[in-house]
Amino acid sequence: MEVVGIISQTGIYNGINYENVVFHCARPAMQDGKGVGQITKAVKVKMSVIRECFGPEMQLPDIFKLLGHKLMFSYNEYKKVDYIRMESETGKDKK
Repeated sequence: MEVVGIISQTGIYNGINYENVVFHCARPAMQDGKGVGQITKAVKVKMSVIRECFGPEMQLPDIFKLLGHKLMFSYNEYKKVDYIRMESETGKDKK
């Protein structure tokens, strides 16, 4: 899915600090006659997951550079993102 927007979310919830990034992504609608245009989805990712995938030095300005790139998200059994990878230009995964 192509990243079309990025929002940082930080704060305190029940006394615990959190730091998340919400990637707003778009993909073409299925060509089955049931949709047209771009379908969008907001994908919330913990900053710790982003740093595990892209390196501990990742900061918000670096993450903002992902705008326009195609990302693939993997989810755990709790439907939380546990891995992100970039799609290469040939459509294959980039590590």
